[in-house]
Formats: sequence, structure tokens, C-alpha cells
Amino acid sequence: MERVGRGRPGPDLVAGRTAIAGIGQTVYGKNLGRTELELACDAIVAACADAGFPVPDRYNFTDYLPAVGPVKVSLKVEARPKSVLWMPEGRPLKWAWRDGRLETEIPSLEVHGILLVE
Repeated sequence: MERVGRGRPGPDLVAGRTAIAGIGQTVYGKNLGRTELELACDAIVAACADAGFPVPDRYNFTDYLPAVGPVKVSLKVEARPKSVLWMPEGRPLKWAWRDGRLETEIPSLEVHGILLVE
């Protein structure tokens, strides 16, 4: 069994492809004096650092990311989900649950999004 992401066991789902996987977030609140794009870029820089790919200077980083998609997702889950939503829109996604894995497709990913599995 191969190891992926932070030493967790799992199949090699990105063999022969390029991927950066990391988690980043920014402060939450109203009237922060910063645009949504600035906050998103800060979260991206934090995610890159979390993935072991630090960006030394935010201003050498691209402030625009085009949407990508569709993105196929396969997650190991312990129990059959009740619902799968794409947030923040709250859009229900078509999904399948086979052999302990949730399989779905995100139509379009712009800067960030949340796959809510209930």
C-alpha cells in the first residue's frame, strides 16, 4: 500500500499527474478592509505552505486562478452519506457510494469550494 499526503495510507490516485494538496484559511469577518480575492490568495499561499511548497513572497504569486473542472472526487467514508452538497451554493451533487467510497464530480472549482458530505 502506498502512502499519500501526510503519511496516510491509500492508493496512489495521482500517479503520473501533478498535484498540490494542502489546507489554508484566512480570517473570517465583515469589513476586514480586504477583498475576497486577497483573502482567497492568502488561503492559497497557506495551502501551498501546508503542502510543502512554500511561496516565499505573496507578491510573486499569481492573484488569478482560472476555474477548473469537472473534478472527479473519490473519498473513503465509513457509512453511506445522506447527502453531498457543493458549497457555498448548497448545490446537491449526483453521487454514488460503492465499497466504502463516495464518488462524485464537482462541475467547476473556482479558487475554493467545500464538498459537504452529511
